[in-house]
Amino acid sequence: MQLEIAWDDKEANTEYVQAVVTAIDPIVDARFLYEQHELAQQPCYELGAMVCYYGQHYVIFSRRGADWIFMDDGNTSVVGAWPAVIDKCVKGRYQPSVLLYSCRDKSVRSVPRELAS
Repeated sequence: MQLEIAWDDKEANTEYVQAVVTAIDPIVDARFLYEQHELAQQPCYELGAMVCYYGQHYVIFSRRGADWIFMDDGNTSVVGAWPAVIDKCVKGRYQPSVLLYSCRDKSVRSVPRELAS
């Protein structure tokens, strides 16, 4: 599942970034999004990657096990747990733009046909 965040400002201030990043939940219950849809049968989605924008540049946070990895062009570093990601976003004023969630139930392998088109 993909969620996108539209920003009013290309360079948001620290307080605005903090408000948005702290509102991101790394676990999403799809029953709140799809009340009577097939996706509601597998409700838990876990944040696996986040694309962020800063000053005409994009960076990526990607989860590997319990740790989050930060990727900026050729530089890669381990950030740590989710609270450390929040802290890095706020300090760097990285604006989350695309959130990529995956189903926690590994038996779910495909997107329902009506959503694929």
